Amino acid sequence: MQNLNYHTHTYRCGHSDLDYTDEEYIIDLIRMGFKKMAFTDHCPEKNEIDKRPNIRMKYNQRLEYLESIKDLKEKYADKIEIQSGMK
Repeated sequence: MQNLNYHTHTYRCGHSDLDYTDEEYIIDLIRMGFKKMAFTDHCPEKNEIDKRPNIRMKYNQRLEYLESIKDLKEKYADKIEIQSGMK
C-alpha cells in the first residue's frame, strides 16, 4: 500500500465533507498507516475569477487554513509529515 496522500481537500473547498475537520483527516490517515500527506484545497482568489460554486476556499479562509495546517504539523510531527499545496 502507498503510504502517502498528496490530494486532500478540506471542508473549505465546498466539495468535500463539510463536517470532517482537518484534524480528523490527520487522525484517520495516521490510523491507516500514512506517513506523508498534503492538504491541497483549491487556492482562494482575492478577485474572483473562477465563478463555479463550491470549487475553492474563500479568500477570507486562507489564513485560518494555513494556521490549522501549521498547528497540525507541530502536533503530529512525530507521526506524519504534513504539507500544504499553498503557502
